[in-house]
Amino acid sequence: MDICTFRKKLLEGLYVDRDEFETYHLTENEWKSVHELKDKKYSQWDWNFGKSPKFNIQRERRFDIGEIDLRLDVAEGYIKNLKIYRDFLEISRLPSWKITSMGLDTTDSLFFKC
Repeated sequence: MDICTFRKKLLEGLYVDRDEFETYHLTENEWKSVHELKDKKYSQWDWNFGKSPKFNIQRERRFDIGEIDLRLDVAEGYIKNLKIYRDFLEISRLPSWKITSMGLDTTDSLFFKC
């Protein structure tokens, strides 16, 4: 079934109790109002995603090398702070791709806390 046939069947189902229905075509001015409303309201962060309050996320997972504990502070839809805790001593045992892919400085020894 193509999209035009689907549309027709959908409209027929919506108006099953009516003999006929007429399709309304928006004027150029009405389309302008639709686009203005979209730009002012429906394209905004609050409409699409809602208010984004501050929150924290903590995830722990045990691997062969030990346990890793990730903690994130999120505000305004962005990660504002990230801390990684672990229960093993050798930083070299933590896969570097997991750190560098987050854009973190792997040479900062103060970043890692036991």
